[in-house]
Amino acid sequence: TNPLSVGAEWINSTSGEVWICTDITAGENVWKSTGPHSSGTVQPAPVFVGGTGLFGAGDTSGSGGYTDIVDYVTISSLGNATDFGDLTVGRDAESCASSGSKGLWAGGYIGSSTVSNVIDIVVISSIGNATNFGDLTEARQGVTAVGDGTKAVIAGGYSNSCSCTKDVIDYVTVESVGDAADFGNLTNSRWANAGVASETRGVFMGNATTMDY
Repeated sequence: TNPLSVGAEWINSTSGEVWICTDITAGENVWKSTGPHSSGTVQPAPVFVGGTGLFGAGDTSGSGGYTDIVDYVTISSLGNATDFGDLTVGRDAESCASSGSKGLWAGGYIGSSTVSNVIDIVVISSIGNATNFGDLTEARQGVTAVGDGTKAVIAGGYSNSCSCTKDVIDYVTVESVGDAADFGNLTNSRWANAGVASETRGVFMGNATTMDY
């Protein structure tokens, strides 16, 4: 249904589960499960949740064997990964994000003391090689990416040109091919972070005690 106001309530008479509407956008309502019988779920599921998992790049030997291989799995089915295709360049210490329909890889170390500014992209539903999406605002490895289903935000990293960590935050709109733009800065320079995100907020943590968002 399309309720008239945020806070509209619906009760499942079988399970006792209570749902509260948190977004009344017509045809795209968002309902959160709450109360003592809550399953903690949101309907519909966030747009960036999909059924395929992609894994790409990395150091295969521990001594400079930087791969361009991308594998995939169907998350609902146990089993080994299958070859998806190749990135435009083999790399390690990159980061990745997704819109749900497209996945991208950004930055990374490509060997011989060289870091990359390259952003690659694939269409998740179409097995095949990645294509070039654009470039980061500056080359760096150990970046951290988060996404909200529309934008990918790429933070921090290590620059070999200055032998220093970075506080740079870039962003791209995943569905629009092009170079990254400046988003802002972390509270301090760092690299090799972890990142988590919801549809509204991204959090960067690690390599320091501070969590930024």
